[in-house]
Amino acid sequence: MRGCLSEFVDRNLPVIPVLLPGAPEVPRLPIFLKGFTWVDLRGGLTEGGIDRLQWGITGKRPDRPNSTPEAGAASKTALDQSQPKSVEVSAVPEIEKPAAVAQDQPSKTTRTRESWLLEAKSVSLWPLAETKHFLAKLNRRRAALSLITISTLLLFIAEKEGPSITPRRIVQGKGNFAIAFSGLVALVPRNDPPGANHMTALLLAARPDPATKVECLSPYRASIRLETSAAECIDAGCLFSGPSTCTCELDRQEVSIGPDVEPPKQLLRRSPSSILPNKESAGDFSYFANLAQSPFEQTLNPQYLGPTPPPNLVARMTFPFESITACVMSTSVNEAPDRILPMGFGWHAKKDLMVQAVAQAAVAMFKPAYSVTTVTISNFDGNKPHHLKARSGILLENAPEFLPPEDTCAKDVSQDFAFFYNLALNPPPWKDRLIPRLRYALGSAENFKIPQCSPFNHSIVGFPISPMASFNP
Repeated sequence: MRGCLSEFVDRNLPVIPVLLPGAPEVPRLPIFLKGFTWVDLRGGLTEGGIDRLQWGITGKRPDRPNSTPEAGAASKTALDQSQPKSVEVSAVPEIEKPAAVAQDQPSKTTRTRESWLLEAKSVSLWPLAETKHFLAKLNRRRAALSLITISTLLLFIAEKEGPSITPRRIVQGKGNFAIAFSGLVALVPRNDPPGANHMTALLLAARPDPATKVECLSPYRASIRLETSAAECIDAGCLFSGPSTCTCELDRQEVSIGPDVEPPKQLLRRSPSSILPNKESAGDFSYFANLAQSPFEQTLNPQYLGPTPPPNLVARMTFPFESITACVMSTSVNEAPDRILPMGFGWHAKKDLMVQAVAQAAVAMFKPAYSVTTVTISNFDGNKPHHLKARSGILLENAPEFLPPEDTCAKDVSQDFAFFYNLALNPPPWKDRLIPRLRYALGSAENFKIPQCSPFNHSIVGFPISPMASFNP
């Protein structure tokens, strides 16, 4: 976020923080956003409030009959009362309303309405939960006024600061297409003799049983990020942030890649040869915790691969692969940020039944049939498909809300791992689910630099620690 803001300052481009409904009365904005002029929509997504956003972007007050641009947006006085006294909130300059246009002339006001969003350079939205409603409001206005494609509107989410990966950073070999994964994602290889060349990624909702008490449960957000055109991105109902990055939130949706290919099949190791990876085994698929093997001995519920999966499945993607690399091994930012640590799986604080390093991210690669790969997002039944041409690799993540390392909930344990058991045919009771904890006393290994994993920068994806899992019987 800071880097983006610095870039906008260097280019002399405006940055406009937008407070959405649900933001607190005295919002705790990131310090580097406090000095900018606000647009306050906490009172509702009114036409007057969005007029004020248009006004801030263009420098011209919208020409709306009986318009009151301050409606739905806080005045300078109101903002001064809620801001720290050390922060000055600049007022939007008063600009004369343009002269009325004769009815038989092309409307200059309408033309302004068609183009003002294209002049936006950066808009910060807070809180994140209301972003979709805000975008829908803009989209309705765009449709009503025949606005042209929003091609340069950059929406930076300022609710939390956390790691960010763009598809452009995903390393690709010559002619390879790459897919990166992170978060609460289980990988299921389609094993047929003599091996597998396709697998399915299952993105789970973190919804505990009402009777189960879960400490420090982190909200998860499922999304796919890729580089595509603004038109395809917006038509799919996704968030476009130029020059070409498109982010789609996923909710009960299927993601597919086409055209399909058939890479050579390969055997994937079911358990690691050593607790900690060495230079030869670093990145091996076996460093995803395999729930199909001992001591877990779980069988995947086939409904999760069927046309009507259970309601706790947020998203699913089946993809081909020639290689699949385990990335971001378990580490501790506070204790050993440059060392891989093993994790012990046991019943809470009891004796470990399995110990191994565990990966928190993955990168799959394959050679596409053509130069352009099409990503399709649809409902699980195939209805309402949206097709996006991916210019480079994609990122599929089901990431927890970022917590700073000093947060009391940022412990060296992954309680959220227990949700993976919900994928099983007969999931055990919550109290009997083995969950991983970092084991400092069992040594550490070098955090080997794996080229395929470079987009994750060999760091923890976020806090709390979030290992991935697999079902590889």
